Amino acid sequence: GYPSTFYKTGSGASTSLSMIHCGSIDCSTGNTNAKALWTGTGAGNTPSVIVSPNGYPAIAWNQSNNTDLYYTLCTNATCSNITGNGNSVVLATTGLTGTQPQLAFGYCSESDFLGGKDPISCPSIAHFTSSGGNSTINLTLCDAVGCNGTVTNTSLGGTTQGQAVTNSNLGMILLSNGLPFIARGYNGGNIQAVK
Repeated sequence: GYPSTFYKTGSGASTSLSMIHCGSIDCSTGNTNAKALWTGTGAGNTPSVIVSPNGYPAIAWNQSNNTDLYYTLCTNATCSNITGNGNSVVLATTGLTGTQPQLAFGYCSESDFLGGKDPISCPSIAHFTSSGGNSTINLTLCDAVGCNGTVTNTSLGGTTQGQAVTNSNLGMILLSNGLPFIARGYNGGNIQAVK
């Protein structure tokens, strides 16, 4: 397929998670007009995009006005199934959460991991939760590709006293065994790994 890009548009009370789908490999012709996938105050912050097992875009993003973690799954290349704000799933709402999401597809549960099932079927999303100026790494795991079943939110620690999320960077990859490797950078060059 051809490339798509996802980004935040607007400002203040009128922002959107938006996308453009290219009509050619170099995006020089046939591009679709910008399409809003979700609109509202702070919508579309720091989107993390990956191709889902169904072959189409999946997006984890933060809504900055209430700092919740959202997940949007497209069922085709142009995301025409996303017709309004009701098509995204809210995954985490406690405190200031969902900041700098990092999305990957891996095991759906501990039993899948122990049973050696195919590890590329369910979303795993690493993100920050902050309180009192301190940030903590969290992992949200869905048991279905659309995150419409059981959702588990786990704190992985990594709290840094007085270290605001805005001064941190988060990254996640899945290792060859299907398990997540998460790292953050902070305080001008320090790196902390959580696996």
